[in-house]
Amino acid sequence: MADIMKIKWLDAPDEHDYPAAASYLTLLFEPAAVEDYIGKLKQAPITFFKLKDIFRASGLSILGIRNSHVKRKKKRFLRGSDYRACFL
Repeated sequence: MADIMKIKWLDAPDEHDYPAAASYLTLLFEPAAVEDYIGKLKQAPITFFKLKDIFRASGLSILGIRNSHVKRKKKRFLRGSDYRACFL
C-alpha cells in the first residue's frame, strides 16, 4: 500500500500572503476596499476546509482538464446531454 502523504498546514499565514491576496483582490475591487479587506483578513481567525471543497468553490477540476474523463464529460455537457458535468 502506498504511503499517505500528510500535509502540515501552517498555524498562520506568511506575511507575503497578504500582498499576494491584495494583488488578486485589486483585480476585483477598488484599492480602498482592498485595504479594508486585507486589514480584516489579518484579524480573522484561520479557517480550514477540505481540499475537495476548495476545488469545488473555485470551479477548478480536481482531475484536471486534460484528464480523459473530464474531457468526455465536458463534451457531453457542451452538447447539452449531461448537466452534471459541471459538478466534477
